[in-house]
Amino acid sequence: MPFDADALVAAPGNRQFKLIASAIHELTIVARGAYLDSDLDEMRRVNEAIHALSGHLRDLAEDIATMTRSRAEGVFAALSVLSPGALQRLQDHNPL
Repeated sequence: MPFDADALVAAPGNRQFKLIASAIHELTIVARGAYLDSDLDEMRRVNEAIHALSGHLRDLAEDIATMTRSRAEGVFAALSVLSPGALQRLQDHNPL
């Protein structure tokens, strides 16, 4: 089952934070593989995804922004770097 942007918007703030933080954690695992392979394109994709997700966390933590559908779609777009297994782990451990 794919992630649902509307479910993320409706989720309590602590679940939104946990999902985004968990996604960043998964991305650091992907980055390790890219370093080992010296895959600069993959490193760049992972860095951009981490940058986007950490920006969302910052803005949500500072009450600069709320979780909108557009923001939720941005969160899920950043997850495109992750493998199907990593996405499944995120869903299993972060029910919305």
